[in-house]
Amino acid sequence: SPDLPCTLAAAPLAHFSDTAQAAPDAFIWEFSQQGVRKWATYYAGDSADFGVDCAVDRLGNLYVTGSTGSSNFPTQQLAGAYWQPANGGATDAFVLRFNSQGVRQWATYYGADGNDFGTAIASDSTDQVYVAGYTASTNLNLADPGGGAYYQPSLNGASDSFILRFNALGAMVWGTYHGGDSGEQAL
Repeated sequence: SPDLPCTLAAAPLAHFSDTAQAAPDAFIWEFSQQGVRKWATYYAGDSADFGVDCAVDRLGNLYVTGSTGSSNFPTQQLAGAYWQPANGGATDAFVLRFNSQGVRQWATYYGADGNDFGTAIASDSTDQVYVAGYTASTNLNLADPGGGAYYQPSLNGASDSFILRFNALGAMVWGTYHGGDSGEQAL
């Protein structure tokens, strides 16, 4: 919607856009426990952008995943964190992190030569972040942590799910395809 009510966060350097780009656009809102809107922003580039899921860690950091077809989706590198600065295919997944004041700390594409969609994100009690989605890419950036963890190094069907785990600093510690010879899609 081009008239989404946006509010600048109180923190300096908070990400803020009160202008829609190319519909549909992702948007992010933060509300207090009393239901007061603290901040709200569009988060988008020059093509279709979908915010699909979000999670908050125990420190109040907000994580968002979804998908984008934009070549100019706003990214931000965080020292030591996984970072893909450009769209790898027609549609890529994305991972965002904002601190509790609405300041963007990390924003990256995740994808490769096919279409990639982030569908779920969660944080655990040690601030590890898990992202699930699905992909038709044959060359995703993966990480085998060893120690008996499940690891599927290649796409098996027309599409497979992917599972990612990032440590509290955003470094990828586990990344794998998950699927058989048909099309799988993680929810």
